[in-house]
Amino acid sequence: MAAVQIEAGLVSVVIPCYNHAPYVEACLASVREQQYPAMEMLVFDDGSRDGSSDIIAPLAARYGFYFRAQTNQGLSRTLNDALAMARGEFVAPFASDDVMYPDRLQKQVQFLQSHPDVGIVSGQVMRIDEHGNEYRKQDERPARTRFLTFDDIFLGRSGRLAATGMLYRRKAIDEVGGFRDDIAVEDLYMQLRIAHAGWRLADTPDVVARYRVHSNNTMRNTAFLYENIGKIYDDYREHPHYARVRRRYMNGMLLRAAGADKLLARRIWHDMRWSDCNGRTLRGLWRLYFGKIRGR
Repeated sequence: MAAVQIEAGLVSVVIPCYNHAPYVEACLASVREQQYPAMEMLVFDDGSRDGSSDIIAPLAARYGFYFRAQTNQGLSRTLNDALAMARGEFVAPFASDDVMYPDRLQKQVQFLQSHPDVGIVSGQVMRIDEHGNEYRKQDERPARTRFLTFDDIFLGRSGRLAATGMLYRRKAIDEVGGFRDDIAVEDLYMQLRIAHAGWRLADTPDVVARYRVHSNNTMRNTAFLYENIGKIYDDYREHPHYARVRRRYMNGMLLRAAGADKLLARRIWHDMRWSDCNGRTLRGLWRLYFGKIRGR
């Protein structure tokens, strides 16, 4: 897939921005301040309507990183466009509302260089609010590096890698054909594709980034998740445990939607098969028809 000359040791940090004007300057500063010297920054404003481009453009002129303002193309298509020009042996897609710790890339490049069978390495993230304040309660962190296989992620045995902490080996991305334009949950899609191709994935205990939680996070949008994750799982219908994975996913979506978006919950219930039903289905239906919408 690579159309340019790949440079050994170089990291291509790809930053798509969409309506992140309050956060993007801090994001870009954290990337510029990386201790790892061999790095290029590719920044795309994907049709923002909040003035994000007006913040990014002068920074690009001052610091010399690549910047393109474009009509909205969607995340995965933008990432594929970036790959067509990225020169790095390693690629770090990074959300424009998050912040990297200064030693992140240095640690992760060293890890991939010493583990040639690993296609993606990630680490732990510190959750912060829209003002940059750390949450008191954080996710439990592993004491040592975990190596994950396809089944670990597909069957939900070990969770999955934190998207904002992921560094890809470019060779692994090219091997699976890049990102899929019609799927916006690009991190899960690529984790499964790369692991399915035989690469190991690594989850290290290092805290590598600050993940910003705010009202516009896509991962808080149940309809967005439902539209995308089901398509990802459907790629593996031939897996012997696909029915179990689908059952877990459909019931999880039903329960989540029933407490927040009853119209979506009814759609999910309509899409469910009898083989998808279990005890959680009854809980979801009870919440749908007798529960209150959260926040009301």
